[in-house]
Amino acid sequence: MLLLKKIKVKNKMSLIKLTELMPRSSYTHEETNYTLREVYINPDHVVCIREEHDFRRKLMEGRLPEGLDKRQEFSRVTLSSNSLNGSMVIVGSPNILEKKIQKKKLLKG
Repeated sequence: MLLLKKIKVKNKMSLIKLTELMPRSSYTHEETNYTLREVYINPDHVVCIREEHDFRRKLMEGRLPEGLDKRQEFSRVTLSSNSLNGSMVIVGSPNILEKKIQKKKLLKG
């Protein structure tokens, strides 16, 4: 008699919730050139995090959404998955983002 076991495969993908600064459409007549939105990323696909100094200048010029603290830092996160590559500007310093990624990976492992 052959016994077959059911094997449950759980998807252990753990996403990180971040806040992205994304450009507004050039067709809008808003005072700020950017808007905020929540994004969820897979930490396993992060290949690079670097500081975005240019967005600090934009913040001081009032070109970013209201409500952001003037001390806020920004990072560009580069993602890669198979043949898809891309980057986004995230609210937060590279150090803070790295800690979030490491925490998720430790919890996942």
